Amino acid sequence: MKKVFVILLALLGIGCGGASISNIRMDLPPGSLPRTTMMFVAPAESSATVFKGDGSDEPNTVAGARQTLRNSLAQEVANAMQGAGFQAYLPNGNLPPESVVVLMVVRECSWGSNAARIMVGFGAGAAYLLTDVKIVKGNALIADFTVDANSGGRGGLNGAGDFMPRFIQQTASLVVDYLSHHMK
Repeated sequence: MKKVFVILLALLGIGCGGASISNIRMDLPPGSLPRTTMMFVAPAESSATVFKGDGSDEPNTVAGARQTLRNSLAQEVANAMQGAGFQAYLPNGNLPPESVVVLMVVRECSWGSNAARIMVGFGAGAAYLLTDVKIVKGNALIADFTVDANSGGRGGLNGAGDFMPRFIQQTASLVVDYLSHHMK
């Protein structure tokens, strides 16, 4: 009986989660862009982001999160792309007409419930971030997909806290993974 209790207690402290590309609406044809293509990562659009969960009813918290998403997400994606050997930059003024631009729209940000994650785990109170990513070349859409970052089934003290920094990193990592598999 003690073993069962210890196992159940251990399960409350662990969980899964992570990020995935949850919907590919337009896939970038493999090899259609060389890895040396200069790309720009535009600030993430967060003005219409729907916020849910803990803190979503606090205007100052939501305003701060919108600003963080707008600035930090683009910077993290550009840094991750550079780290993977891509020529990625934040735009600084007008772009050449045939530029390749990574556009991101954060659709939903749920902080979930810290109390539910701590007390229940197994996905209760999960937090998530849904970001639509579009890659355009000039005026042509060449890729369109959604990145879904989530806290998964984390429980116990492992489930406490703000997942936004982790979600931003996971989103950046998945954008780089996507590009790495599709560019020559």
